[in-house]
Amino acid sequence: MKYLLAVVLLCICLVPGIWLIAIPEETLLGLAERSFDNSSVRVEFSEFKKGLFYNFTAGSITLKKNNASLVRIENASGHIALASLLSLKLPLLFSGDLAGGNIQGELQLLKRDRAVLVRLDNARTEQVPFFELVGLKGNGLLSGNLVLRARAGEVTFDLREARFSQGTFGSITVPLEMFTSAKGAMAINGRTLKVVSFALDGRGIYARVKGDITDGRLNLMLELMPDKEFTDKSPIFAVLDTYKVSPGYYAVPLKNQLSL
Repeated sequence: MKYLLAVVLLCICLVPGIWLIAIPEETLLGLAERSFDNSSVRVEFSEFKKGLFYNFTAGSITLKKNNASLVRIENASGHIALASLLSLKLPLLFSGDLAGGNIQGELQLLKRDRAVLVRLDNARTEQVPFFELVGLKGNGLLSGNLVLRARAGEVTFDLREARFSQGTFGSITVPLEMFTSAKGAMAINGRTLKVVSFALDGRGIYARVKGDITDGRLNLMLELMPDKEFTDKSPIFAVLDTYKVSPGYYAVPLKNQLSL
């Protein structure tokens, strides 16, 4: 039965007139937007237009959560990979510009295999609203991957050339300006984002982040490991003395409700 369905779908989609006339743009947009049905994130398209051979363009694609824009992709284009219908899959492949960098991705449109796969290269963090929403103000070059299936997934990222200002989480000020790079991985499970690994590097200082973010609530521990010379030159550590566990090791709890 499933093979018959694949043949029928393939025959329909091989007729360009069917694509242009019988498949409304609203139907395609609905399929794409429902790719995020089981997550707290939704996607919006603007200036969406179909091309002749199963391709499309869009002025922008925006990911939102609770009406707050997280990421905005501009000058987007893509196509539907018809050959995948033989395996009962219907992926929509897309690419575009994101904050001065490049983004490529794939949305699985059929309900049985709905998934989101995204690859990001060299985006400017100061142009991505998500970072300011989570308390990170400054700039840097971000690359990474996102895989989201139903309510589970994973994120990996690599941040270079970072220049952030001090961050405030609740009543605690964190010396984020001391770090120039970061790398990590996180697991998504429903409304929880769990830190698998998260390391930050700076000249004379190293840090790790542990914990999770659930329903926008930070439950993280920042472990700071500065060199002695670095500690002596940085007055911020006098303020953080309360969180000093041993010489050269500070454990700073980050508890805060994000505006997401």
